[in-house]
Amino acid sequence: MAESFAGLRQRARSSLLRDLETRPAGPLLSADRWPLGRLRTRDFCFAARGLLQLGEVSLVRALLEWLLCHRRASDGRVPCGLVPVPRLLRAALAAGGWRTAGRRLRPEYVAGRGREQVDCNALVVLRALDHADHTGDCGFLHEHSDALEALLAYYARRMRGDLFSQPPFADWQNSVRRDAPAFYTNLLIFRATERWAERRGDAPRRQLARWRATLERVFRDPHSGLFRTLAGHPQLSLGDQLLALDLGFVPPRSAAGLALYDALRSQPLWSLTGPARSTWPDYPASWISLRARLAGLRHVHDRQLSPWLLALGARVSGLCGDRSGSRDALQRLERRVLQPGGLAESFQGGPVRRRLATWLDRNQQRFSWGAGLWLEALASYDGLGPPQREGMAAPAETLRALQAAACQIGGRSCIMFDIVEWRLGVFAHLQWSLELMQLCEEQGLLPYFHFSAPHLLVPERGSNWFHYFFVHRQFSGDDLESIEQRIRADPSVLMRLDQESFNRLKLRPYNRMLTFARAAELVRKYIRIRPCVRARVESWHAEAIGARRALGVHYRGTDKQLEAPRSSYATVLDHVLVKLAELRAEVLFVATDERGFLLCARERLAGRVEVVQRSRLLSDGGQAALHRQPRLNGYQVVEEALIDCLLLARCEFVVKTPSFLSGWAKIFRPELEMGLVSRPHAEMTWFPDRAIPSLSL
Repeated sequence: MAESFAGLRQRARSSLLRDLETRPAGPLLSADRWPLGRLRTRDFCFAARGLLQLGEVSLVRALLEWLLCHRRASDGRVPCGLVPVPRLLRAALAAGGWRTAGRRLRPEYVAGRGREQVDCNALVVLRALDHADHTGDCGFLHEHSDALEALLAYYARRMRGDLFSQPPFADWQNSVRRDAPAFYTNLLIFRATERWAERRGDAPRRQLARWRATLERVFRDPHSGLFRTLAGHPQLSLGDQLLALDLGFVPPRSAAGLALYDALRSQPLWSLTGPARSTWPDYPASWISLRARLAGLRHVHDRQLSPWLLALGARVSGLCGDRSGSRDALQRLERRVLQPGGLAESFQGGPVRRRLATWLDRNQQRFSWGAGLWLEALASYDGLGPPQREGMAAPAETLRALQAAACQIGGRSCIMFDIVEWRLGVFAHLQWSLELMQLCEEQGLLPYFHFSAPHLLVPERGSNWFHYFFVHRQFSGDDLESIEQRIRADPSVLMRLDQESFNRLKLRPYNRMLTFARAAELVRKYIRIRPCVRARVESWHAEAIGARRALGVHYRGTDKQLEAPRSSYATVLDHVLVKLAELRAEVLFVATDERGFLLCARERLAGRVEVVQRSRLLSDGGQAALHRQPRLNGYQVVEEALIDCLLLARCEFVVKTPSFLSGWAKIFRPELEMGLVSRPHAEMTWFPDRAIPSLSL
């Protein structure tokens, strides 16, 4: 698919401009399937940023003025819609085929079935600020400052402390009874208030800092690192996380923003190709409105996905510097909206399926207001630059080193890396390789890996222990034979990497930009685990675990206290007990290099759950890491570590201490859930542990 996304751009433009109408009282943006000419305030506010990109500045200004001028005098609420006829006549006119384009619009303050829409005031304030930022025209804000103040005062009178608690069915997820403090609404109110105060130059910094701290305390989930959608409830909503980044509540390029983005991509809300569903876990059936259930829309706001959320996901990926993630989401969006009937409010996440529309809810068939966000997502993607500069461009000295080492294999540019650092463990080798893959992707090179660190070599098996366990996917048998001949003839064709030379490549930014989706994509593209290793994993798993639900725990001791605080056996097992109860697991798989932890686990969990362990390589606490003990066979060290990692990947959940080994289990299986007992020291917080949420008791 072309990187220009020409079809998506054209559909977004035509979709927005098609819905513009000229009326005696002024212009209108409608979003109904039937030609009733109704303006929905929330829909317009989400479309407005795209309209500004299309140059429809006067339209956005006119509609904002219209809404501000029609705010209700009693409480300062803007209309949730502007309608051409009384609400009770709308369905009858539509059924009779009546067009109402010439009718005078009337403000509507309560949506269908008497429901409030409490987010409209904040959205109008945010769009007014966006209009001023886009045009540089502050006169509009000055002219309507009293009205904008009244919109924010609507919330101030209803706050309880620093939280706004909304009535049922009052926000965009209007089929769900969310009658509690909701992160979405409170986020909009906070950002509208904060930006307005900053614009006026009188921001109450202490008050805003306290307010922000309250939102973090009430809504931040300590297990996932994401924001809970409702105070006191476990649900996590995709839109909440995306809007937190999009609106700058968490700046997307900051360390906190990248951590939030990584945490989001590790959850069921996200798949390998982008956003996957609106909310997880599902809302209880008792929360869903009767009308939604009768219309067959029970899961429209949890299992289903809206095109505007897919677009917002693509935009946020771009804001976080993830070009491949933004591209994948835009490709899915383009496939979605260009198919017949693609303009629908909701569809199933994952594979493209038919639109969600039933005989009782036909307005699902046209929701083109989301096209404004499609345009913004495209703009974010364009801002990342051309494809060859994916991620972060390498410094000049790195490019010179690559140019000097590159060669031609089978008509393709290749670079052969020889990792010789004797202090690296098994998965540290793979971690270096992952960052080198990312570098080669940026520069259009094919990476070939040669692992010759002596502590893991077994000379009779060959001089490259990578080949003991892995296959290069991108090279044919003839290519590999040609490469081996070159190496034998002239070993200098290998780019030798010890710790010092690897540091000179300055790849830390590439590590910072990695996500589980991207890492899994690179691994699938370049390497494959040999079938003999997979067979041993399958055989042991079938015999020891079988069809039972398994919890995994990885305790890495020995030298890891240099990189992270050492967790006590008791602390780790406390977390294990919590997860065993949550998952109702029948077996605990232990991956560890410390005999003491295994013995402690068996003693404490005796009679509660079966504890299984495979590795025969165990040391006593305080000894050197296994890969640094010369008495051990290097082949066995690598095999045991790799098999333990793949067995962890087959568990329901993994409780882990900092280590590349268990982090790579999630790279091999990105949907795997896991949590960190303790975090690495700040200067040693690398991917993948950087992207794994912490556990709390």
